[in-house]
Amino acid sequence: MKKNLMIAALAALSIGSASAQTIYITGSTAFRTAANKALFTALGTNNIAATDQSSRDGSSAGNLLFTNVTVNGSTVDVVVAWSGSELGIRTVASGTNNLGIPFYSKVKMASNGITFPATSMAGGDMNTLVVNSNTVLAKGDIAFSDTFQGASVYPANGVGPDGYTYKQLTGTRVGVVPFTFAASKNFPVQDVTTSIFDDLAKNGSVTLNQFNGDTNSGTNSKVWLMGRNPDSGTRVTTLMVAKTGRTTALTQWKPTASAGVITAMAKTASNTVYGISITAGNSGEASGSTVAGYMTNVFATNVTVTGASRGSVTNYAICYAGVSDATAKYTTGLVPLKYNGVAGRHFTTTPLSGVTSTALDEGYTNIISGKYPFWSYEFVMTDNTATNASTVTNLVSTLAANITNKASTSSDLAPNIALSEMKVQRTSDGGAITAK
Repeated sequence: MKKNLMIAALAALSIGSASAQTIYITGSTAFRTAANKALFTALGTNNIAATDQSSRDGSSAGNLLFTNVTVNGSTVDVVVAWSGSELGIRTVASGTNNLGIPFYSKVKMASNGITFPATSMAGGDMNTLVVNSNTVLAKGDIAFSDTFQGASVYPANGVGPDGYTYKQLTGTRVGVVPFTFAASKNFPVQDVTTSIFDDLAKNGSVTLNQFNGDTNSGTNSKVWLMGRNPDSGTRVTTLMVAKTGRTTALTQWKPTASAGVITAMAKTASNTVYGISITAGNSGEASGSTVAGYMTNVFATNVTVTGASRGSVTNYAICYAGVSDATAKYTTGLVPLKYNGVAGRHFTTTPLSGVTSTALDEGYTNIISGKYPFWSYEFVMTDNTATNASTVTNLVSTLAANITNKASTSSDLAPNIALSEMKVQRTSDGGAITAK
């Protein structure tokens, strides 16, 4: 018996020691595919011990665990949980407050009898920060962010809305992320303007005639807004580019869908997230792919809308999303939209045919030349005063090189755009675009 107890104790010690040196990476869901591929190159897919995808090389994974990799001469584990840019900044900038998010736990999985490598392992809830049997709360070391920290509600050397003081992070630009507005299946228009989106964001719905000028049936059809939660970099970028304002309270809707049909809809629920009170309608989804997925549905003619009147003829929805999330839903019905009449990355009038992610199309030219403003820089952010800053900085340098050395025609980067190919620049999110 004593021998068995000793073996068990040594096994537990071995697991704990292997987990002692751990780097936690989080942040942007819009850039996760490119970031994952950079991680695969740097750390190797053979070192993936756990993923929420059905295969170990699923580049769209939201949760990853790499074990026994060498970084800066040390053997470490690297754990990835894509949370959204704002939540990523929050955890990394929280300093000694150690505000954590759900990351995979090798120790917890092993104690639950998980055999590595393991696939299809669910992560924790990024909306509520509730862990499950595979995860623990841990503070992030690296955050991929679609925004400058200056646009974040978690300010450098300032107090956030949750009452915590946040540190100034060091940000390294690694690419340009294109975004798009998109509409639900069969939407009859392929353009949205700044003024229409502003009305939609503040009121939650507009009538179709605002898009197409149809004063007959258009006034009896409604268009509803669906979108991201306040901790999303995609949301911050959208509100800054559209001049709606980052702190504007939105009215967004959450659908109930079955077999491709939205049968009911209500404002997103009021709640308190990360110590911040969010009013009904002002919350949203933690993932861009979830929001884009809503756009593949049609509305039932008798759809139930709680708290508002539905359109008496037809109903549609509009969202904002990263181009990578939107294009993944083209062939199942999502309708891409121009912005103020200008095509963005991978805009097409025939979305059901899909697109080639590496094609340098009209939208690519519009972004690099400054005609299409709905884009942001992608940053890798770190706290250079952290105790593990040397190891983290080394990994960031490797990841940054793996990303910035890729051209926009590389499947490892597309549909994002290489920094070196931009002919224009901006110094703040949604700010003026000027020549480089």
